[in-house]
Amino acid sequence: MVDYLLCADWSKQFKGRALYAADVRARKLFRVEGPGLTVYYALEKARELAAGKNVLLSFDLPLGLPQSFLSAIRTARHWEGALSFIEFLPIAARTPSFFVSGRDASAWSVWKPFFDVPSGQGARKAFEAKAEREGIQLRREIERKTRGNSVFITSGIPGSVGSGAIDAWKELASLLPLKRDFKVWPFEGSLSDIFASSRIVIAENYPSDLCSGAVRSYFGQAASTTNFENEGECTKIRPRMLNIAVLDCKLRSLNRGHYRGTGRRKLVRCIADDRRSSSRAAG
Repeated sequence: MVDYLLCADWSKQFKGRALYAADVRARKLFRVEGPGLTVYYALEKARELAAGKNVLLSFDLPLGLPQSFLSAIRTARHWEGALSFIEFLPIAARTPSFFVSGRDASAWSVWKPFFDVPSGQGARKAFEAKAEREGIQLRREIERKTRGNSVFITSGIPGSVGSGAIDAWKELASLLPLKRDFKVWPFEGSLSDIFASSRIVIAENYPSDLCSGAVRSYFGQAASTTNFENEGECTKIRPRMLNIAVLDCKLRSLNRGHYRGTGRRKLVRCIADDRRSSSRAAG
């Protein structure tokens, strides 16, 4: 189904971003060199590979919302059309101050959900409590399961992803209403259905789910299943599609020694052949 995998290693800073690719049939893994990585640039590279081929372009940033948040915001005037994440994004991009971070937990709302966590004990919990009083969870199920941060946190704590997500969301929002040559999984159908009508599919990968499993005894165990957000419900991907999470952990993880027992060549074979590695994973 997939001929090329493109993985965007995302960061709020351009210098921290990188694009990697895997030629599934040729069993080759390589870094895509170029200027600062954006959604536009990643799509341009996907188009170069998509001549008669299927390209899965994944980003290690949230592409989805907590179901409770989406349900709440689409009851508001002008937001009724936000039936899923891809309808939500263009509306959000047209809404003044939606992507502006706040610092006052008492002022948090679904119309201004992004926030910096101030210093001080209990600062993050104050935002979470405010949202919960309105019946909203700030984290998706996958983030609760892996103890990840909410997409709405832009700074103030380690591992915040909000600032980088805002950049990508704005770019994606500008493209979604146009005639386009890509689709977004899982919001526009199953992978097989989408690839039947589009050569390029954009998806989220969640490397933390894979990397957190690295402490388990076998790398293959860690790469057996993962979860992606589908409008609030975690759905399991079959192992072949787990490749996108494996690839995103890529050379950065290898270079840091997280998988010291797994060489690059074997990792590429795992990606290309959908095999489980039998190498022990270092803690």
